[in-house]
Amino acid sequence: MGLFRKGDLVEVCSKEEGFVGSYYAAVVVAEVGNNSYIVEYKTLVTDDETRPLREIVSACEVRPNPPEIKAKGYSILEKVDAYDNDGWWVGKITGRTESGYYVYFKTTGDEILYPFSRLRLHQEWFDATWVVSNSSKKKVSKDVSVDARSTKKTKGSMTQTRTRTRTRTGRSGMGYIKRGDLVEVCSAEGFVGSYYYYAAVVVEEVENKGGVEYLVEYKNVLREDKTLPLREVVSAKRVRPYPPEIPAKNFSFLEAVDAFYKNGWWVGQITEITESGYYVYFDETRDEVLHSISQLRVHQEWFDGEWTSANKRVREVLWKPRVKKNTKMMTLLT
Repeated sequence: MGLFRKGDLVEVCSKEEGFVGSYYAAVVVAEVGNNSYIVEYKTLVTDDETRPLREIVSACEVRPNPPEIKAKGYSILEKVDAYDNDGWWVGKITGRTESGYYVYFKTTGDEILYPFSRLRLHQEWFDATWVVSNSSKKKVSKDVSVDARSTKKTKGSMTQTRTRTRTRTGRSGMGYIKRGDLVEVCSAEGFVGSYYYYAAVVVEEVENKGGVEYLVEYKNVLREDKTLPLREVVSAKRVRPYPPEIPAKNFSFLEAVDAFYKNGWWVGQITEITESGYYVYFDETRDEVLHSISQLRVHQEWFDGEWTSANKRVREVLWKPRVKKNTKMMTLLT
């Protein structure tokens, strides 16, 4: 006989694509063999919306309903469950406002603002023990009676340039980066070959089984509601120190440069020099845009703990000749 009996209130932790990281309340209808259950969801309905959805799920996807733990508030990077789309979804706190908390979901890459009432402490069911998933790893209860587990839920719908560098030391292996540092987030892990760099400040370092990550706050990118700077958890392999400033009086034809474009520094090549400025071609977007010299900088790459300049990096240019030179001068966004 399995752990659960008919009528038990449980949560289904689906491993189905699109539902990973979610917990949906259900009632056990029947046990099917030794490894499966028929469950009836509390908040999900059939396609015709006439009755609650019933489903056969694996025993490994079913856990008891967690005990209610009252929280007065949440800390940055604390793991929580957010009530959304009729279920509880696992995320991390990335910001706080008067309206509530921003939660980042690694499985979807979304960052969403929730009121305090739509959040709960994240708990893991491990070895018949509830464990609060925060820095203290505090155990909540052991061998909790299944019949006694009942949690009240609310339905709802989605609502300065740094010139010095450091040696790579420390437990993370990325010791040249620390909290408060001005950095750049790159498009590619390992930095070399990145096609854009966005300035950010490190808020916290995060360690997990997959490696070191950083919570960063971007300097020139806002959240969707345009109220606060965007915060995001990114792999340490995509974070590099902010490059030192190299004064440049001019640039040469086909020289690799970084151009301030779409609120970040994008890697491109000089394709034409005019009295108004420089035409820069971007491989990634296939755009060719006129920039003033103030919107360009010498392209540098961070490799093996050192800055190297990629002067006159000649490679095949995959752009088509312009018919009309009507691209307007881009305005630097500050």
